[in-house]
Amino acid sequence: MDIGSYYSQSINGFTKNPLLAVPALAGNILVNMIIYGALFLGFFGIYGEEIINYNPYSASTMANPDLGTISLFFVVMVVILIIAVIINILINVATVGMSKRIVLGERPDLGIAWKYIKKYTLKIIAVSIIFGILTAITVIPFILGVILLAADPNGTLGIIGLVIGGLISLILLFGVFLFFVFIYQSVIVGKKSITGSFKDSFKLVKKNFFEVLIVLIINALIIGAISFVVGLISAFLGIIPIIGLALGIIIGIIVNSVVTPYFTLVLNYLYMDLKNMIPEGDEY
Repeated sequence: MDIGSYYSQSINGFTKNPLLAVPALAGNILVNMIIYGALFLGFFGIYGEEIINYNPYSASTMANPDLGTISLFFVVMVVILIIAVIINILINVATVGMSKRIVLGERPDLGIAWKYIKKYTLKIIAVSIIFGILTAITVIPFILGVILLAADPNGTLGIIGLVIGGLISLILLFGVFLFFVFIYQSVIVGKKSITGSFKDSFKLVKKNFFEVLIVLIINALIIGAISFVVGLISAFLGIIPIIGLALGIIIGIIVNSVVTPYFTLVLNYLYMDLKNMIPEGDEY
């Protein structure tokens, strides 16, 4: 397959299997309900009736909220973010699993998605934790640069250290995302172990570096363009109080629920093609 085929075949496979968007749609709705619900309850808990009776021309407790309540609010938000990450992992497991079946010429249903979730979620959580640690390590040079700048704020050495540290972090971060882009596919499609998924992804990208790089650049450009347009629409709708904000959130959920499974399917086509796992004569 050529690069263009990954995208055309993904469009064809997605349109014939719209259920592929359901895990992402359900997960995005749930995550947004949890986050915005927690934010509302949190701010109401901190400021109480001051939100409703707020008067900008009078002294208000909104300027001096209770410290204990604020601390509890941040703890709750951390828990909420962890839950959101787990939900996102479930979405990815289901979507990668369903995409695998589509590439193989099958028509997966939500029962198939649930089977993949039960079978691979713990492995993918472990893989995600390792990936997160690797990502965090890439930031160390930048942090060292910041420390050096803080130690010598008016000197050339501090500025040079910050610039060099930042560049090193960007290169390392890019390398981590590039060479380990297939870790989910390696576990769910390639049936690799937790550590084996990183080895498999690294070797596959190393062997097909430019093809993978081009696909990722195309993905980034398309996603960037879509995000820009959605951002403009949301900003325009934001002029309308409350309703505009709600419509912006709804549009974001719908777009994300289409974009995420589509590009997951593109990566599945790429991975399975490079691994020679696509059957000849596949209808998609």
